[in-house]
Amino acid sequence: MNGTTTAVTTCGAEEYWGDELRGQSDFTQLAEDRIAVAGKNGAFKQAAATLRRLGICEVASSTVRNVCMRLGALLRAREGHEAAAQYGAQGAPAEERPRGLAVGVDGVMVGRTDVQHRKRKSAQKGPVPGKGKLKHFFHEVKTLVVFEFNQQGEALRKTYQATQARVDEFRELVALEAQKRGAQAAEVLVFLGDGAAWVWKTAEEHFPKAIQVLDWFHAMEHVWAVGRARFGNKEKELWAWVKAREQELWEGRVEAVSAAIRAVSQKLGTPLERLSENERMKDPRWIAYRNIGYFEENRERMRYPEYRAQNLPLGSGVVESACKHVVANRCKRAGMRWDEEGAENILALRCWDLNGRWDEIWSARNAA
Repeated sequence: MNGTTTAVTTCGAEEYWGDELRGQSDFTQLAEDRIAVAGKNGAFKQAAATLRRLGICEVASSTVRNVCMRLGALLRAREGHEAAAQYGAQGAPAEERPRGLAVGVDGVMVGRTDVQHRKRKSAQKGPVPGKGKLKHFFHEVKTLVVFEFNQQGEALRKTYQATQARVDEFRELVALEAQKRGAQAAEVLVFLGDGAAWVWKTAEEHFPKAIQVLDWFHAMEHVWAVGRARFGNKEKELWAWVKAREQELWEGRVEAVSAAIRAVSQKLGTPLERLSENERMKDPRWIAYRNIGYFEENRERMRYPEYRAQNLPLGSGVVESACKHVVANRCKRAGMRWDEEGAENILALRCWDLNGRWDEIWSARNAA
């Protein structure tokens, strides 16, 4: 606190800091700002305790949640408006003109619950009259990271987007954020993906001139999956097989990797058609068989020696860490379950902060 700021013990309607504008509630703008910062970073109960211990204000955890939900919903509405308008005559103004820019997408699963969860009055886990059975499940959060890279291929400023929305809606956010970062003006544009068909479709539709690169982390993740399918817990054989494939892949010998995977598939035998999709995901024969297609389909996106020669990012670590940094660190803690709106609002707050646009929240709110 500076000399002109007075700490308060509550954030009620009669209390204020200096001449800060009043928020859209019984709180000042500054109070809402502090509450939202705490709530986007930690569980609402933990955030309320932190605010109290720091002498900032004393509020209930439900109040922290309410403030975060209100501001998060406002930011999502603004982003939706910007995404809808980006194809107009002006589009989203570019914030910079980078030499090299990379666009990376990935996904991370978070715990979700049915919309009736917050309305339940009973601790009972079974059916509740009129409420239906409480359901827990996992849902994918699609995550975007856009970053400039220098002539050494090092990642510089990173910005993010994350949402549980459908692919079409996510693509609009991807296009909007990339446009803000100057994708159209970049001398070199790289699109990093995990190999999923919808990812490359996004690149083709919105970034036709981008160099498509299969993220190194995901390529090796698939190599490890085949190795475990073949050798199981035989660590010595597993490591030897994986390291050999890693060297081949690093040298750009994708055909050698594909041949090794075909040999594993033949060794394990023909996959059984009668297996369900869940069973196929765990079955060694299906894992090896499907990875033959994975490496063949992405062969042209695994020219790693060429990428290294041009100092292009391979994505390893940058895209993967985005999922942890943006989503998992807040939304995937032990025992956490989210309804759809709650997760979306928190993700919006986190992205605005990580993108260095936090102060714009208040101009967005006041313009609403």
